[in-house]
Amino acid sequence: NPPDFWNDPRYNHPEQPVVGVSWDDANAYCRWAGKRLPTEAEWEKSARGGLIGKRFPWGDEPSHDYANYAGTVGNDIWSGTSPVGSFAPNNYGLYDMSGNVFEWCADWYDKNYYSKSPKDNPKGPASGTTRVVRGGGFGYTANNLRVSDRFGSYFPNRKYPLVGFRCAKDATQ
Repeated sequence: NPPDFWNDPRYNHPEQPVVGVSWDDANAYCRWAGKRLPTEAEWEKSARGGLIGKRFPWGDEPSHDYANYAGTVGNDIWSGTSPVGSFAPNNYGLYDMSGNVFEWCADWYDKNYYSKSPKDNPKGPASGTTRVVRGGGFGYTANNLRVSDRFGSYFPNRKYPLVGFRCAKDATQ
């Protein structure tokens, strides 16, 4: 299905991230493209870009020079979504891992999951009522940009104006 904001000029420029898609639609698109949504653990590892123990993809201090969030300061000149790639990529070459829009992850949400999950490559709970989104968004504070920050109040069949997605692929692809 087309995104909810397909005809909204605030969200439909070709360089903007796709928003207004449900988890179900994002998952279907990834499968159609021969890929999948990343697990929450994969998303976090990718967002860190190799910077182990840092709060943000670029280090420990929030900065409008590296992300689109909560206002217009420094390099962050957008009051809505910014064009993809407006800020420097992280050390893995990935753009916009924090800020701009939240991103759907494959996992169901359980606030206590990581206290009982496998240590290596956890895949998330087997079931739930809401899905995980990560990454923070343009209307949120720096605290929401932390690579460890997780949100679980998003229903998979609903479309949200600040939630998009990115596809992941297996190492063999």
